Amino acid sequence: MTDRRPVDALFASLSACGADLSRWPQDRTAAAREALLGRPDFRRAWERERVLDDAIGDVRGRIDAEVARADSPLRVQGHVMARISADPLAGLSWTRIAAAVLVASMLGGAVDLMLLPEQPAEPSGAIVFDPLLGVDAADRR
Repeated sequence: MTDRRPVDALFASLSACGADLSRWPQDRTAAAREALLGRPDFRRAWERERVLDDAIGDVRGRIDAEVARADSPLRVQGHVMARISADPLAGLSWTRIAAAVLVASMLGGAVDLMLLPEQPAEPSGAIVFDPLLGVDAADRR
């Protein structure tokens, strides 16, 4: 009984990646090259896949040419841009926007208080130097 798993993996890769071996997983390209030289059934399947790839490439080229000739992307862009408002906040008054900002900040503060545990304040290690503090003490003597 022969082990057909490597051959089945090659046929699966041929179906998934096509006849161009540069698009294949690197661990299977060497086995595919060997199968092309030594297995006639794989060679025939590879030839059929190459013909299919060429036909798909031709169709893709014709579709791309048709799209470019018909200016379809520009028409779609024009329709989309016509539906987009120049000023998306035109229907809102400044009081509604201010209220939304206020509510968002209040919710953010409430979530902050709920999620973060209370941490005691650390004592400040800053030393304040006031040159005028010594002037008053010198005048009193």
